[in-house]
Amino acid sequence: MKPIKLILLIAIALTGCATSEQIQGPNGSTSYFIKCGSAVIEKCYKEAAKVCPNGYTFADRQTNPNAIIMPSGNGYLMARGPNSMLIECKPLDNAAK
Repeated sequence: MKPIKLILLIAIALTGCATSEQIQGPNGSTSYFIKCGSAVIEKCYKEAAKVCPNGYTFADRQTNPNAIIMPSGNGYLMARGPNSMLIECKPLDNAAK
């Protein structure tokens, strides 16, 4: 694969959209697991605001510091894994707090 194609594929992977999945949280309540690309943590926050319009609290949050370094031409490329967060939506009566 030519280096430019590899760079483009990695760039697309790093800037992918955020996804959310409704799950049962650690305390038994409804929670959302949100995953987004490594270069775009703000997409995780936008997805959280979309699924919890009244606000949310973090049950867990992880940024991925692990990186893969690959030789490319005269230099190197670095790619990191995705970021993720587990959130619980605030009920209507706690949204103003």
